Amino acid sequence: MTDHHIGNFAISAPVIRRLIEHFDEPVDTMVDGSLVELARLLLDTERVLPARRRRGVGGIAEMTRLGAAVAGRYHAVIDVGSGVRSSAVVACSLARRRIGLDSYRRGWAYNHRLPDHAPDHVFDRYAQMLAAIGETTRPDFLSIDAPAAARTAAADALSGAFASNEPYAVVHAGAGKPHRIWPAERFSAVADRIVREHGLPVCFIGTPQERERVERVRAGMRSADQTAFVSVGILPLIALLERAALLFCNESGPMHLAALTRCPIVAIYGPTSMAHWSPLREQGITMLTGHACPAECTGGRCVAESRCLTGVSIDDAADAVAVALGRASGNATGRPREARMTGT
Repeated sequence: MTDHHIGNFAISAPVIRRLIEHFDEPVDTMVDGSLVELARLLLDTERVLPARRRRGVGGIAEMTRLGAAVAGRYHAVIDVGSGVRSSAVVACSLARRRIGLDSYRRGWAYNHRLPDHAPDHVFDRYAQMLAAIGETTRPDFLSIDAPAAARTAAADALSGAFASNEPYAVVHAGAGKPHRIWPAERFSAVADRIVREHGLPVCFIGTPQERERVERVRAGMRSADQTAFVSVGILPLIALLERAALLFCNESGPMHLAALTRCPIVAIYGPTSMAHWSPLREQGITMLTGHACPAECTGGRCVAESRCLTGVSIDDAADAVAVALGRASGNATGRPREARMTGT
């Protein structure tokens, strides 16, 4: 059982795949319904069970359905995500061995509890699951190639906006949580510079709910006619990213998807710990953050006027984009993965 966030799943996927390979018996993996196709591709298995995310009475009904589906079927259940919903389903499984993190109000569901500490990187939190079953070798980083159907869907989404096989940059100006989002006017300025200084049209990506924000960013550009907005599913998005010259973004799900490909990435991290939540890929990623957050900034509550974000200037981001594009084309040198605090 896994976490429903794209980033969490991408980072935990090497652990999950090693868990699947460890057992001689068939292994089922339960994931959020939105991640089923990604899980099948990344984990190389068809044994993926979808779980629907619902709130209120619908959420209780879904947990009841899932609990009934797993009850008595498995001799071991490993809860990689160790969330509220998944722990309840684990308890319903009645499995002889139930492994999960000893989290606040959730450890009761497991009879093999692992410490819920804060390691240097969140990957190490997931890797405890391997140690619990006797696996001691660190799993390899996973990369991904989009299937042919996803590449066709991505090409169709871009048709009419950009010429066929024309290079482009991708910009994601949103994020799952508002306190992680760099100001719209700064995205406008950097996107303009990508068009003017590098000759690349810009493909803005996002969910339908993020379209309003994207239109605000485009409205602040002088080169908006060289941009397009595309909203596609996860696998076509991977196909779009694997062809891109660059992804410029906030720390977000699309960033973690791009890290599964060879796409160069420049990401604004803001309040998110770069050490804790950096992608597993070692090459071609630049992470920028402004001022360090004070201890009082926690749980989405900001007391520092978002200086962790606003401390990253337009020039900081545009310079990082120029270096990333130059490195990808062989015209610049530098460290393969960089993490920079730009605020003073």
